[in-house]
Amino acid sequence: MLVIGRCRSFAASIMSKFAVRKPVVVDEINLELSDEMDPSFPIELVLEAVPLSLQASARSRDAWKNDIRAEINNVLDPAGWATQSPIRVTILYFPDGPMYGDIDNIVKPILDSLMPRIYVDDNQVQRVWVEKFESDRSFQFEDPTPRLASAVETDRPVVYIRVDNEASSDK
Repeated sequence: MLVIGRCRSFAASIMSKFAVRKPVVVDEINLELSDEMDPSFPIELVLEAVPLSLQASARSRDAWKNDIRAEINNVLDPAGWATQSPIRVTILYFPDGPMYGDIDNIVKPILDSLMPRIYVDDNQVQRVWVEKFESDRSFQFEDPTPRLASAVETDRPVVYIRVDNEASSDK
């Protein structure tokens, strides 16, 4: 269990800072988080869309991030917490023709949209794997998850995002 804070010391610092005349009694409270509150990994998202890059307008990027966050809310328990563990992110893009722009430019807006719902801070991302599968390229996945299989079978363009923690990345 991780102790987040103690209210008594916080209250004392506020009282001394603002010279409160009447003492305020605050019971000591310990906030604890358990690993059971972490999301269940792996987390898989499928979006039928063209991913936007950093070069897109701010309004378009915000709309794209909101689309990703809406899909996150469809997949995750709304009462859950974001993990504080190291994570790995896989992004697979299935465009409906040749991809315009560089594949690396779609990464940052996607990672930004995963915070703070899936993970808390960018420094938790240990690995990012991004790949495009243009329609003229043949490919095969061995033993795909049901979500990945549905992404492959969906009309293009499709973005598949998978987030793993250390325990789920070997699956």
